[in-house]
Amino acid sequence: MGRMVRMVPRNWEHPKDKLGNIVPLSEMPDWDESEKTHYQMYEIVTEGTPISPPMETLESLAQWLVENGAYACGDSTATYEEWLGIINGDNFSGLCFVI
Repeated sequence: MGRMVRMVPRNWEHPKDKLGNIVPLSEMPDWDESEKTHYQMYEIVTEGTPISPPMETLESLAQWLVENGAYACGDSTATYEEWLGIINGDNFSGLCFVI
């Protein structure tokens, strides 16, 4: 299952439909680089939906993913060190990208 870390504004809220369901986005809004201050983990198997809230650091993102049992690959979770590896491209090659 592909994962991608996307840079987003601090208060970014991913769009939802009228029923409150997350709407997949294959392309993110075209924010100014100075606005993209936080990291948010997305799954990229579909067109892209968030699996975390925006976080200030990659370390806090990895910690949130661990504490909330986010799936790293299929139905498998990961440890803090594994999530950092995924985020930094050291583990699960090709499953996670930072853009």
